[in-house]
Amino acid sequence: MIQTERMKRVLENRQNIKPIIEAIMLCGCQNMPLRGHHDWKRIHVNDNVQNNQGHFREIIRYRAQGDDVLRSILKSERTVKYLSNTSQNAIIDSCNSILLSKVVASINKAKCFAVLVDETSDISGMELVSLCLRYVDLDKLELHEDFLQFIPTNDTTGKGLANSILENLSAFGVDLIYLRVQGYDGAAAIRVYKRT
Repeated sequence: MIQTERMKRVLENRQNIKPIIEAIMLCGCQNMPLRGHHDWKRIHVNDNVQNNQGHFREIIRYRAQGDDVLRSILKSERTVKYLSNTSQNAIIDSCNSILLSKVVASINKAKCFAVLVDETSDISGMELVSLCLRYVDLDKLELHEDFLQFIPTNDTTGKGLANSILENLSAFGVDLIYLRVQGYDGAAAIRVYKRT
């Protein structure tokens, strides 16, 4: 009896969070930022004159107009609605893990890949390495070039960048014995570094 009630609650929570995840994925696929200037306020489903709360919250508000379950969640007094930036980041991290594991599986299946690296800095001045991998999807015989991650780095020497790239590829689960080609654009320090 308790187990049945728990399963019912689990299924209900999955149903409740599904439109939230789909809205976050839509924003990600369209390269749209989630947050706006007023994204801490309560979402009022039928209020079309409120200040823009950002793409994510506006998609949720629009979708709730035709989704009774979502509308009831937004109108309820419950505190957990999965709309906070903390919840958004947790969902984004989960999506990232799933996508990364799929890409890594395809790369390892191809048994041959190229690493493409570019170095840049963000608005705060933090050095970032853009890590992309190029490989052939053997099932479709298609060339893929997939972005994996931005990797923050403090060591911009050739040795430091090489170590960071290899450590991160290993951490992602990429089998380094299949690395065949390296390409560097903007990461000049690594072009001259030869690992011994």
